[in-house]
Amino acid sequence: MRDAFARALLPAAVVMCALASSGAARAQPARSAWPMFGHDGAHTGQSQHSASANPGTLKWKFTTGSGIFTAPVIGADGTIYIGSTDQNFYAVNPDGSMKWKFATGEALRSAAAIGADGTIYFGDDYYNFYAIGPDGRLKWKFKSGGTGNTSPAIGADGTIYICSAEGALYAINPDGTKKWQVATDARFSPAIGADGTIYVSGIEDCKGICKSDLTAVSRSGKRKWKFRFDGDANSSPAVGGDGTIYVDGITIDYSDRTGNGGAPPQLYAVNPNGTLKWKFAAGARAISDASPAIGADGTIYIGSGYGVLQAIGANGSEKWELKIGGGSMPSSAIGADGTIYTGDGSSRLYAIEPDGSPKWKFNAEKARGGPDQMWTAPAIGADGTIYAGSLDYNLYAIGTPVSAPIASAAAVTPVAGKIVISRDKFSFGTVYVGGHFLGFVNVTADESNKETVRIEDISVSGINFELGNHRCVPGQPLDAGQSCTVDFIYTPSMATDGETDVGKVVVSTNASVVVPAGGVVPLSGGATGRGTPNYGGITCRAFSKKLQANPDDQTMYYWAMGFMAGRNADIPNGDYGLINLPTDTQEQYIKSSCDDRSFVRDALVRLVDSLQKKPGGPGKALSCAAFSNTVEANPGDETMFLWAFGYMAALNTHLESRVTWFDGVPANEQREFIRGYCDEHPASAYVEAVLALFDHVRQGQGIPAPVWDTQRR
Repeated sequence: MRDAFARALLPAAVVMCALASSGAARAQPARSAWPMFGHDGAHTGQSQHSASANPGTLKWKFTTGSGIFTAPVIGADGTIYIGSTDQNFYAVNPDGSMKWKFATGEALRSAAAIGADGTIYFGDDYYNFYAIGPDGRLKWKFKSGGTGNTSPAIGADGTIYICSAEGALYAINPDGTKKWQVATDARFSPAIGADGTIYVSGIEDCKGICKSDLTAVSRSGKRKWKFRFDGDANSSPAVGGDGTIYVDGITIDYSDRTGNGGAPPQLYAVNPNGTLKWKFAAGARAISDASPAIGADGTIYIGSGYGVLQAIGANGSEKWELKIGGGSMPSSAIGADGTIYTGDGSSRLYAIEPDGSPKWKFNAEKARGGPDQMWTAPAIGADGTIYAGSLDYNLYAIGTPVSAPIASAAAVTPVAGKIVISRDKFSFGTVYVGGHFLGFVNVTADESNKETVRIEDISVSGINFELGNHRCVPGQPLDAGQSCTVDFIYTPSMATDGETDVGKVVVSTNASVVVPAGGVVPLSGGATGRGTPNYGGITCRAFSKKLQANPDDQTMYYWAMGFMAGRNADIPNGDYGLINLPTDTQEQYIKSSCDDRSFVRDALVRLVDSLQKKPGGPGKALSCAAFSNTVEANPGDETMFLWAFGYMAALNTHLESRVTWFDGVPANEQREFIRGYCDEHPASAYVEAVLALFDHVRQGQGIPAPVWDTQRR
């Protein structure tokens, strides 16, 4: 992922900077077409390969289970690696087929980096940083001091650098041990200069107008200098061939409630000694989410939040600007011939000539991305293929479509025989969001067959469908009358509530006759229910807009208060949910904390941490009897249930294996459980009913029992 997306789409506290070890470390960057975010440690976005012959047509697409915010990286053998918010990290073959996937249990929103030995390094949204072998097996896992991780950068000596929520820059050895860490204001992926200096950017203070820092750190972990500038540092820095460091930011006056306070974005050029070389005021007013990309001639390319790509000379003067679309733009990639590749905030990805004239544009599906689909930063393959991810769940390969090789078709010699698949279509019907539903078909060799037939391949398509664990396998022979089973799983997500999912299973064989034709079995399913409301997963911007549109709606605040209580086990109730602060005071805290942060839950975590330092005792625990009386008197009042869901969501954030937001249990079922528990245990504290529900759902989904910390969760 481009780290520019970290500003708007990652939890604000998410930033992890990893550094490879300096001694005999062997995690050096891979010699591949695109081994890390921004192509190289300097984040220039500059490829050694030309894509000038690329016609801008679809080669293939690979569909994951949710939106993609991570930029792809490419291994030495051409394998493409990308993470998804469906909590899986994928290895995709150059032909678009899946090589393997690794489940993390957390959403992935930042790009990976590949070491010289093929080890893939990446982080998830919560604490964890992984090293995965080229075979998809876990080598080690490192826990940082804060939620989330930015894209790692690998130094020439092999050290891995990452940044975490608490503002620390980490140096990690190739064996997963910490080499050192340094306190900075880092929020984005580190960039590495030719002399090994690490550069990180981040916000220092946001009272009114933000102040940000660009910090230089030596390979030994010593701070060399800090360059402070006005504005909200909004992306990773990039380092030019002459050592100049480029970083951009937007000046917003957060004290101006009209939303009009501030100034246009600024691009800063900083000398290697930490002094200002020049600054350039961009014409576009909107926030620039993209990191700068640097051409071979020193030209800096940067996109704005208004869909304007600007080319700025090495002396700080504007060369040209091009309006190409709308919305936030990702970081750009630059081919060896100078062509610039970038996307807009809609469904288009562009190729732009070095003089600023458009070359071609590619339109994505927009099936699920909507009007603000957004692309990830592109990567350029050795053969000139352009790879980019999108919020429509797809990884796209853009280039010259390759027809199926004649040799491979001839390799499957048809056998005079018949294969019968037990169903010509399969429907899961309407099921609840978040559940896992198993379907299957039998594949049978007809009893009249004279020869043994063979299964060549099995595949499944569709956003929320995947193959199960027990099935026919490619290469499996079937004698006359013999059968095997293909099973598949449907997991509807919150994003598909009320929609119909479609996909298909394809069983390829060498039989001359297959029923149904082509071995294709269409799949369909529908979803209902959204499980536990996940207000913490929405952006503060969306939160604020909802509050403005519905000023009397308290449901989101009650979820938030429950979440805060869940982070503090000694603060048990929603009336005075946090250290005796009345609800209206909490509302104001949440509003103010959300003004300049990305995700609601992260604003709440910071709020909890700050308020814990204030004097005051916990409020009186709400009893189950009082809860039941309130529900009977106000049957339409959802606030107490929402408080419970927020509480459970907070408990979830601290478990290794956890129920994901309780999506598998519809909200009405959760309400009935709490109501039933309180009827049976009227003297119990309401929070005990919530914990009982947590354990009920946990056991029902086979999740190991957590070790509760009674003082802090």
